[in-house]
Amino acid sequence: MPRLIPEPVQRQLDGLQNMTAHARHLFQMGVYDRDDLYKIEAFEAEQRAHIADTETYAAMRKDGTWDKLEQVLNDPRSGTAAERELLARKTAAHKIGQDAVNYQPQTEAEQKAVMAEARKQMATFVDMSDEDADNDLAVYEKAAKITLRDKVEKPVEVPSWSSRAQPLPAG
Repeated sequence: MPRLIPEPVQRQLDGLQNMTAHARHLFQMGVYDRDDLYKIEAFEAEQRAHIADTETYAAMRKDGTWDKLEQVLNDPRSGTAAERELLARKTAAHKIGQDAVNYQPQTEAEQKAVMAEARKQMATFVDMSDEDADNDLAVYEKAAKITLRDKVEKPVEVPSWSSRAQPLPAG
């Protein structure tokens, strides 16, 4: 009997698959080289292992898949975890930006909404603070920077403990 995969896990798996497919597309375009593609594939395998349930983990141990995964992650070509993560973030942001730029809106309002949403989604993967205030231009510029292999950083995360405590509302 097939097991049902919870919806959030299936979304993660689909996202990983789409990211890897887009990385292959960037490789074919000449944006990524073989090392980048290897890092993306290693990142996908690593993330799939992290979200595997107990039954899948046991099966991976039994059939040797887990040992192969460890070999891939220990291979110097797969880079460090930080390198794999940054490349995955760039790939995801590029996919979002490219999809938004290629989208054919029916109205100007729809165009603005699509680009605002694309900028918001891209900002979860890469730092968008250095881009233009105009969403259209910002999405296009960041996708172009990734294509041209310019330096792209992940967003700065502010730890919750560093912000001021908010008073509880009276009530």
